Amino acid sequence: MIRSVCAVAGVALLLAGAVLFEHWFVGHNFSGFCEELTALCEKTETQSAHTEDARAVRASWEARKEKLQAFIAENQTYFNRVSETAVNALEELTHSPELKELRNPRYQTQEGGTNMCQAIREMIQDGREEGIREGILINKKEMAL
Repeated sequence: MIRSVCAVAGVALLLAGAVLFEHWFVGHNFSGFCEELTALCEKTETQSAHTEDARAVRASWEARKEKLQAFIAENQTYFNRVSETAVNALEELTHSPELKELRNPRYQTQEGGTNMCQAIREMIQDGREEGIREGILINKKEMAL
């Protein structure tokens, strides 16, 4: 019983450390990007966005994504087999609906973990496709003017 409590406490501490590091890493390397993206979304909703706005946000993302890709590559062994406990904790801490998608069997490993690399790659691809669709809409609206 005591060993189980210690193991759970150890996992909780490791997860807390990982979450704090991730929060620092994202905040340090992506500061400003959230505001840029939010401003573009607001302009899109008010139909005042222009192609240059989207290009500026894309350039900002391009400058930052190499750091994210390097981080993932350096930690690929960890990201390829994230435990179910860690996924549960991340889901609880972030309340992110996107993390519920990690329950999809295509992300499950034979060892019972979750392949975060595959999930992240697919989320990035989904973001690209959504960005392309939004860019096309913005372009059509500008052409109609």
